[in-house]
Amino acid sequence: MDVDVLADSIEVLGVLIDVPFVFLSIWRTHDLGRAGWIPVAAYFLDTVFTSLFDSDYLFFMVVFALCSMKGPRGPNLYGPDPEAVPLRP
Repeated sequence: MDVDVLADSIEVLGVLIDVPFVFLSIWRTHDLGRAGWIPVAAYFLDTVFTSLFDSDYLFFMVVFALCSMKGPRGPNLYGPDPEAVPLRP
């Protein structure tokens, strides 16, 4: 197998793995009552920083920070409070 084909396959696989993370982080920012462009911008900045500094952690740090934050109480612009919905028994 050609090395270039293998490298391209790994790059495509990386993008396919990153796309669900971007959508989930957009969903999380909506839970926090914020716009979804923040994780999208972090993803594109991460792509630029990866090519410049060989560091691939900016996007994952943003996603970790978003997942660690507590959302506001009550409904927001993007829907009802996810913690206020009772769980089914």
